[in-house]
Amino acid sequence: MGNWLIPVVSLRSPSFFGPVTLAVALMLASSITPPTYQGFSVVSLSDPTFRGELGIWGACQRFKKDNATSANPNATLTGNATFDALVHDMGSHAGCSSSHVGWTYSLTRNSTGITSFAWPNTTLGVNTLEGGDDGMGGTYVQVMSSSQSSILIIHMISGIVPAFGILLIMLPYRRWEESSPHLARLLKVGSLTIILTVIGFIMALVSFVVDMVIMKAVTDNINNLSAGGGVRASIGNLCWFALPCAVLYIPPLWSTRGPMGKP
Repeated sequence: MGNWLIPVVSLRSPSFFGPVTLAVALMLASSITPPTYQGFSVVSLSDPTFRGELGIWGACQRFKKDNATSANPNATLTGNATFDALVHDMGSHAGCSSSHVGWTYSLTRNSTGITSFAWPNTTLGVNTLEGGDDGMGGTYVQVMSSSQSSILIIHMISGIVPAFGILLIMLPYRRWEESSPHLARLLKVGSLTIILTVIGFIMALVSFVVDMVIMKAVTDNINNLSAGGGVRASIGNLCWFALPCAVLYIPPLWSTRGPMGKP
């Protein structure tokens, strides 16, 4: 068995470059979550009036279409531009928080114990004071901590690390053959790319576990809090990108050892 850092096939071949690039693209694309894009989410939320998504960087919510269509689309209901836009666009407009790292998310709970979304405003329940007054007769109850949202960033990092590996094998190594022959050889052989790809594989597996644990914890927090009625939660689709991406790394890494993994 040869040195595993010295591939017996070119890393620029489609058998390596293609799957690794696809895995990187999927991990990075799925990191674009609320408040930027609502297609990928950590947790999905719903109550009789609103539905929403929690992402890596923030939260979004929108008025349910069935409720919005019953409202007067020309009415200025509250003077709150965010809320009025939710209603006027009949559920197609999402009110979103700002992007944050290490943010918290809270629902509100009234005196009867029923939970609801924070009233649409500039925070949408993001980074609110635990136990604080929501201005509507309820109090904020934190369901996602800053440590939980912070650790989700590993999902994006697991795409960035192997992306550098892909960039390295695209560099023209010949320009360093005279000034730095050792660096030129590393770039030509692709040892650094293999190391970064292995790290990306491990991080994708870790990301899958982390995503699942946090999704389950936040979902349970919300559903247990809402046992008497109100907001219900379900896990989002973020974790289902991490596991397939980890699997995508296996064939290209195996291919570096030659046919059937043998040099």
